[in-house]
Amino acid sequence: MHRNIKPKIVFSKIHDPWFNLALEEAILNSINKGEIFLYIWQNDKTVIIGKNQNPWKECNITTLKRNGGKIARRITGGGAVYHDLGNVNFSFLVDKEQYDQTKQFNLILNAIKKLGINAELSGRNDIIANGRKFSGNAFYVDEHVGLHHGTILVNTDISRMIRYLNVSKEKIISKGIDSVKARVVNLKDIKPEITVEAIINRLIEEFKNVYGNNIEIVDPIAFNIEKFYEKHSSWEWIYGETPDFNISFSKRFIWGEIEFNLQLEKGKIVKSYVYSDAIETQVIEKINLAIKDLDFNFDTINESLRNIDIDADGKELINNIIDWLSNINI
Repeated sequence: MHRNIKPKIVFSKIHDPWFNLALEEAILNSINKGEIFLYIWQNDKTVIIGKNQNPWKECNITTLKRNGGKIARRITGGGAVYHDLGNVNFSFLVDKEQYDQTKQFNLILNAIKKLGINAELSGRNDIIANGRKFSGNAFYVDEHVGLHHGTILVNTDISRMIRYLNVSKEKIISKGIDSVKARVVNLKDIKPEITVEAIINRLIEEFKNVYGNNIEIVDPIAFNIEKFYEKHSSWEWIYGETPDFNISFSKRFIWGEIEFNLQLEKGKIVKSYVYSDAIETQVIEKINLAIKDLDFNFDTINESLRNIDIDADGKELINNIIDWLSNINI
């Protein structure tokens, strides 16, 4: 039955999302006929957005980075997710002929059920228990290979999830932590004795049950991930792939109100409209010129503002703006 199938397991002990997504893509690009990889990985303090999502609309980037977290973009679609070490990620990376979404979902469902939790599929890409979601899944399939990956919430810090994710009002009618807690669940809340290690071991055992015991364990160093890491850690991939959009933010200071209205394309400020009722009109004009054509990154913007040639009164105004932008939550 499994004669032509070559099941393999890759386990990453590195918690850097750019490394793990690079490794995933490297595996995907190395698959030969009959190969099926189960790749198990974890990220720490990470928000991963879908391929076509806008990071500024999906993630509180400033807070995430201030707390030592990272933002990453995956090659599959779907929504933004939060990863920490209380979450397990799995990927099925499969020769197209062996790609079977139903079989892959059943593997996950059976692994969880054998740990004493009644899991079931909800819709096309969620797995739930007790009516609440603990696993989101996403997919990529081309003419040669298929990728099905997902999360399993075991003991994730839900309060951090709320802090870092700007949850769509269309998905959650009532705002706040309580509404998210009503939708998602940690498996540990259902079965307190469950652990991340137990989930990983059960996934591996179920993989053997489905695809045979003749499993090859492949070391991550067997894959050349350099070019993929360069991609996944780059501004161009994380931010430059963002759909064009406009962003606006404002604040009132003792000297007046200032409002930034920016048009972005591929993560770059292509048009800027800075409005203010401050009496220092020339300073506002210089701000407008200083930020055009920059990458939309507050460190980059602030550096450009620092280099504006102005008098002492204008300098105080600029410093107020820099302090504000350094702490803005977008």
